[in-house]
Amino acid sequence: MTKAPPSVLIRLKAFARERGFRVTSGSGGKHNVGSLHPLNRAIDVSVKGKTNDEVEAFMDEARAEGYRVLDERTRPPGQERWSGRHLHCEDRRAYPDD
Repeated sequence: MTKAPPSVLIRLKAFARERGFRVTSGSGGKHNVGSLHPLNRAIDVSVKGKTNDEVEAFMDEARAEGYRVLDERTRPPGQERWSGRHLHCEDRRAYPDD
């Protein structure tokens, strides 16, 4: 998978912020091997201060928009890097040069 245009990352961040969620990571930082973060395709979103219903609603809306969401409120088995309770949201759609 190739690097997506910066607009993809901008849309992901806007999606989360418009729903009152704080983005804690975009394309920068340290991530696991194979991560889509460096490709402008993924964000991490804090769940701090959010109820389970709010988190579930966010995940449902994100999936309805075509995003893939990983619930990382608990550390996934075998994951080397983990920054604490959060949601991982990524865009796996095809873009030019994919």
